[in-house]
Amino acid sequence: MRQQRAHVGAVMGADGADGRHGDRSCGWDGINSCLTGGRKEGPLDMSHNGPFHSVRWRSYICQLTAVNGGTVSLDELANFLNSSSAPSGCMDLSELDGFLAGLVAGPEVVPREEWLPEIWDNEEPEYADAAEQAAVESAIFDRYAAIEAGLDATQLQYSVILWQDEGGTTVAEDWAAGFMQAVSLRSAAWQPALADEDASTLLIPIASLAGMTLSEDERGDEALSDDALEALVQDAAQVLPVCVLGLRRFWRQNLPGGGMVRH
Repeated sequence: MRQQRAHVGAVMGADGADGRHGDRSCGWDGINSCLTGGRKEGPLDMSHNGPFHSVRWRSYICQLTAVNGGTVSLDELANFLNSSSAPSGCMDLSELDGFLAGLVAGPEVVPREEWLPEIWDNEEPEYADAAEQAAVESAIFDRYAAIEAGLDATQLQYSVILWQDEGGTTVAEDWAAGFMQAVSLRSAAWQPALADEDASTLLIPIASLAGMTLSEDERGDEALSDDALEALVQDAAQVLPVCVLGLRRFWRQNLPGGGMVRH
C-alpha cells in the first residue's frame, strides 16, 4: 500500500467492531471457521453461490478495454499506480480493488466525481496525454463494473485482488483498508448494517484486516486473536468475496424498493 490510511475507527470504533458484536464470533459456519482459527481442508464452501477458488494475485492477466479501443491489463494498471506518474499517496491495485468492492457493496451509489479523486489521494496524476488518462480511468471503471457483474452473477464470479510479499505471505490488509475507505465515504448510511447482527458479522473480518494497517496505539482492543487473524489472512481470498456479496445483498433486501440508492 502506497500509504497507511485507515478508515476503521470512524465507522466501527477503534477495536474494528461496532461495540455490540465485537466479542462475538461469526454465526455463519464457514466464516466462523476462519474467525475462530478453525481450519478446513480444501476450498471453503461458504455460500450458496460457491464454490470459491483461492487466487493469489501476483500477475494480473485480465484484459480491460479502454474507451479509445485499446486495452489496459491489470498489470499495466498496477504499474501505473506504482509509477512516478501517480501521486505518492495513491492506492495500490489491491487497495483499489477493495475500495471499488466497498463502493459496489454499499448502500448508496457514490458518484464517480466523488470517489475517483480518493484513488489518487486527492491529487492529480501526471498522465502522458489524454489517451493515457482515458485508458487508466477506463480500466478503473471497468474493474468497478466487473466487480458489480461478478457479485450479481448466478454464481459468485468476483475474486479479490491480493498480493504476496517476497516471502510468499498473503497481504490482505491493503484490500481491507480500501474497502473501509469506501465505507467511510458514507459512514452514516452504513449504520443500519452495523446495527444488524448478520451484516455486522460480515464487516468484522474486513475491519479486522484493515486494523492491521494501524499502529498498536490506534488499534485499541483487538477484535480477533492473533491466531484468528492469521487464519483469516490465509483464507482471505475465499472469505472476503463472500462478505462483499452478503453486504450487497443486505442493502438490496433492506433498502426501500430493494435496490441501491441512486444519485
